[in-house]
Amino acid sequence: MKLNMTTARIGLAACLMFGWLAVSAFAQGSAGGPNQSESMIPRLSDVLGKGKAFSAKAHMTMTDGTGKEVFVTDSNYAYLDGNVRSESDLSNISPRGSSPAQAAAQKQTGRYFAFVLITIPDRHLIYTLMPAVKAYFEGPFPQTPDQTGTEPPKVERTEIGTETIDGHPCAKCKMVVTWANGSSGTMMVWEATDLDHYPVQTQVGTGTARVITTTFHDIDRTKPDPSLFEVPAGYTRYNNMQEIMTNRVGNTPSEIERNLGIPPPGRSQ
Repeated sequence: MKLNMTTARIGLAACLMFGWLAVSAFAQGSAGGPNQSESMIPRLSDVLGKGKAFSAKAHMTMTDGTGKEVFVTDSNYAYLDGNVRSESDLSNISPRGSSPAQAAAQKQTGRYFAFVLITIPDRHLIYTLMPAVKAYFEGPFPQTPDQTGTEPPKVERTEIGTETIDGHPCAKCKMVVTWANGSSGTMMVWEATDLDHYPVQTQVGTGTARVITTTFHDIDRTKPDPSLFEVPAGYTRYNNMQEIMTNRVGNTPSEIERNLGIPPPGRSQ
């Protein structure tokens, strides 16, 4: 399908917007939201702490209060000492409800970009990287007042059953995380008993307007390279995504072709 430049850029903009929201929510492990009760949701780092390290393929779905899927994404995922790196080809992020033209534009343009999100809770930072143009921006790590203390939260683990996830026998566990000021939140974790109780599925937001379920595949318990959680040398820092789009990606077909080294969206290679 051929797409005109306007449609392609709209698709790319939508792709980046939904991609950032999806991967951000995924990496933080929190549904977030304007409601205080929704923001009191644990992150995976609250449950695992700094003693775990692994890499995996991950599949995340977000549903609304009726159980309807809002969007779905697949990601390469790495966890090290509470830090998280998630990387997704934006063509794999699927916001539900898009028009056919928007969906086609996203598939065509999204494949040009690997979208990397690195969360570093100890620095209170999120780095957003776009490797295709060697650019990044950083922002504060979203936290509620309950999650900013220096004391690690207390975690109460209760096994509530057994299930098989992706071929792994699992203990289904309810994790209640309590922060220093006494507030608490709940995460469901499916621990694979054949993988030393590593999580193969998590769910946050149960009972709220948005529920995020993440399933991990191809788990590698080798410690990831610490350099994966740093901004690579040679990347240029910008203030936000719009600056990257304007200054590195370009606004015309010729600029996109020159900056990315590929034909622009909407034109055959």
